[in-house]
Amino acid sequence: MRRAAAIEDGDPAAEALDKVAALLGDALVAEHVGGLVGLTERQPPPGEVPPSVRALVERLAAKRPLVVVVDDIHWAESTLLELLEYLGARAAAPVLLLCVSRPELLDRRSEWPGVVRLQPLSTEESVRLVRALLHEAGVPEQAVERICAAAGGNPLFCEQMVAMLIDEGRIGREGDRWVARGDLSSLGVPATLHALIAARLDGLEPAERTTLARAAVVGEEFAKNVVRELLPADLGAVESLLAASSARSSWRRFATVTGSRSAIS
Repeated sequence: MRRAAAIEDGDPAAEALDKVAALLGDALVAEHVGGLVGLTERQPPPGEVPPSVRALVERLAAKRPLVVVVDDIHWAESTLLELLEYLGARAAAPVLLLCVSRPELLDRRSEWPGVVRLQPLSTEESVRLVRALLHEAGVPEQAVERICAAAGGNPLFCEQMVAMLIDEGRIGREGDRWVARGDLSSLGVPATLHALIAARLDGLEPAERTTLARAAVVGEEFAKNVVRELLPADLGAVESLLAASSARSSWRRFATVTGSRSAIS
């Protein structure tokens, strides 16, 4: 918005708001938008936020087609999700809306349109990412493979694994190269990820969480009949419990916490 309104870093707040008003053609909407983006300390009434954002997006898109990227919408409140659904379906100007979310968004909005499910990175893609994070230098191939195996195809996990090893001193710089300085045969879960994954697991139904806990005991691969023997008799059908957890990508998250991985058979 600052670029569209030609707002400079040194502009006084009043001048910046005037530029937003000129862009939007409405001084009141400009003040509401200014509060949302920090141009003024006056925050708009909650009920005025959606129409003000719609006005901003549609005004920008009226000049030329607009791409709007919104990250982490699984955290969004219902009001924001409704606004995004409106912009995606009924905006009065050409808007391409790209929303990034974890799968649990679909627990709340099962009919969310245009869903594209991203698959885990392949081994080759994970290796390329880790080497890029380390600036293509120095760390032996075996160490890179261990990092990629522990990350399980999750790019965030790749990044955090590398950061953890640097913080722990097991990877370090020598001149312009990254080198392995410690034992990389055992990789834990970075603290930055552990609390995140644990919180997401806490959101599972108790029966699903129990099923995954029993499955993790079995090992890297397990058969449903083995897990069935480990479950309480009154818990329910193991097939439906595993299917529900798999639909939420829960097994991969649980495996990361417990240090186990699995192919369900």
